[in-house]
Amino acid sequence: MPNSDSNSANRWPEGVHVAVNIHNGLVVGNMSAYVWWYIRRSYSLIGQDDGKPTKRGYAMAQYSKWVRPGDVRIGATEQPDSNILVSAYKHSDKQITLVAVNSGTTDVTQQFNVSNRSISNIDRYRTSSSENLAETKNMEYSGSSFYASLPANSVSTFVVTMDSDGVALPENPNQPVVQEPEKPDANGYYFHDTFEGNTDSWEGRGWEGRGSAAVSNGSNAYQGSGALSITGREKAWNGAQKSLNGATFEAGKEYSFSANVYSASAQNVMLSMQYSDSSGTTQ
Repeated sequence: MPNSDSNSANRWPEGVHVAVNIHNGLVVGNMSAYVWWYIRRSYSLIGQDDGKPTKRGYAMAQYSKWVRPGDVRIGATEQPDSNILVSAYKHSDKQITLVAVNSGTTDVTQQFNVSNRSISNIDRYRTSSSENLAETKNMEYSGSSFYASLPANSVSTFVVTMDSDGVALPENPNQPVVQEPEKPDANGYYFHDTFEGNTDSWEGRGWEGRGSAAVSNGSNAYQGSGALSITGREKAWNGAQKSLNGATFEAGKEYSFSANVYSASAQNVMLSMQYSDSSGTTQ
């Protein structure tokens, strides 16, 4: 690892050393997990003063954001070039993740080949001196192979979608549920709840001793015949709530939400979001 003085977390190319260290742990050491103990420090993954990801944090995210719990590391040519380190991880029967680290001082154009599989899509994410998880969608490919530029002192992650190999990952009863990103519909909606015959995964907001609320299907529909009825509110903050998919709704990006609300009496209506910040504090 690089030195841990107070300014090194955002230095580059020192941040590349984090990716090299992770590669060595997972591939050379054949470890099943890589753990960074102190998360928010001046030398760590999140800045101590501003609470924002550091360059070291982005380097680690090249692995942690796309190599998920339950994924299995698969065989790959580890060092196709003197300064290139490559590892591969199977996410499903149709998807693998490749991570390529260029710790050298020159750019490299690297060919990748997925044996006996037909590629249907490639998305790339890259961290370098000037990039933080920079996204390139729908990269070019040919059959089972593709070429990619690996800039000097950079970390690149390739999410490769292919035809199914017919081999699912082994089930692990202790594996946490991994959320997959959702895609918007033809109208651009990630969700459009009409409450026709169900509550569309909305729940009452409140807990024992602090007020409560109940949700059910009701009338007074804005459109169609369905609506969500909220009853039993004891506190002003009691109401209805819906959990968002963290893999879809990402911190730092903008989204818009709207709701049509009916009340038999005049009152203020609030639409708010509850989340945990980088320190784990509920906001």
